Amino acid sequence: MALDHVRQEILAQAKREAAKIRQAATAEIAEIRRTATQRVAEYRAQAEAEHAIIRDQLEKQELASARFEAKKLQLNARRAMIEQVFTAVRARLATDRQKQQELLVKLRDSAEKEIAIHTVYVNARDADIVRKWKGVSVKSAPILGGLIAANAENTLRVDYSYDLFLEQLRERELATIAKELS
Repeated sequence: MALDHVRQEILAQAKREAAKIRQAATAEIAEIRRTATQRVAEYRAQAEAEHAIIRDQLEKQELASARFEAKKLQLNARRAMIEQVFTAVRARLATDRQKQQELLVKLRDSAEKEIAIHTVYVNARDADIVRKWKGVSVKSAPILGGLIAANAENTLRVDYSYDLFLEQLRERELATIAKELS
């Protein structure tokens, strides 16, 4: 009986120890689950926050890209319009003979303030107008209109050609467009 009692005591002690170990293991499992659940929730929240940031960045990038493309299209249309205006101006300058004569006289007067004119270069169409002027020789030049005046030594020239005026104006406008694009 004493042996039975000792055996019962050892078994009871073993059951108590096993229960404590089971209880500790259950608590540890619960703690691991709680920690894992918390980590998963934190990871999920972090991933969602990062996703929102990336989504916002992509939306901003797409919006900026769309704005740039719209501005580019607008400026390309403006460039095309400028080219059309210049084409129309060239056509008008080539056909209005009375206006052409008036402009040539004004350009000659401006050139005379800068140099002593000896030779005037004009397009072939305007040569007959300039031949009426006294004291200048006339030479043909491949220009749209206007004139290029040179001194007697041909060392100084004043370029009042429409080609130059139009090109300067065109470059200024296109520079403005390029500036707006950047």
